[in-house]
Amino acid sequence: MDVLSFSRETKKTAERILEETGIVEKLSSHGKVSIGGSYALDLMYGPDIDITVECKNPREASVECLNSFVKNSKFQKYEYGDFVKHPRVNRPAGYIVNLRNVFEDKMWEVEIWFLDSVEKVDREYINEIKKKLTPDACESILLIKHQREEKQISKHELSSVKIYDAVINNGAKSIEDIHL
Repeated sequence: MDVLSFSRETKKTAERILEETGIVEKLSSHGKVSIGGSYALDLMYGPDIDITVECKNPREASVECLNSFVKNSKFQKYEYGDFVKHPRVNRPAGYIVNLRNVFEDKMWEVEIWFLDSVEKVDREYINEIKKKLTPDACESILLIKHQREEKQISKHELSSVKIYDAVINNGAKSIEDIHL
């Protein structure tokens, strides 16, 4: 499989989803919108888009956006999470809206975090990874993401962040090079 071509096509689909659904425009009226994760790094493999909205009242904004998304019916499934009242390890203190729908024969998920502040560390992390990415590293990362999917290893067991770290800092070339 040509993982680089697959990744480019996956990102093109993500761009069409964002355009057709008007998500960014809707979210922009509530605060500063950032599309992060593998989309920002041009390392898309799975059918998911990670977005953060930095806003003054994340609870109010998240509920309003969720209701708006349900009303316009562009997605099949809607989920809401409150990680302020119900904190979890490795999750920011904020509110999440997950939107799911089939696009081009795949179930896509758009994960939107509403936060009162996006850690400077998070923004700097993406920039640091971008600086360290080489064409070989990109290919290794995408290959490992492909292997993760083939072996049906969940993203909770092997996160993309762990893959980036293993490739960039430890020279991993395949999933066997990563300690799960």
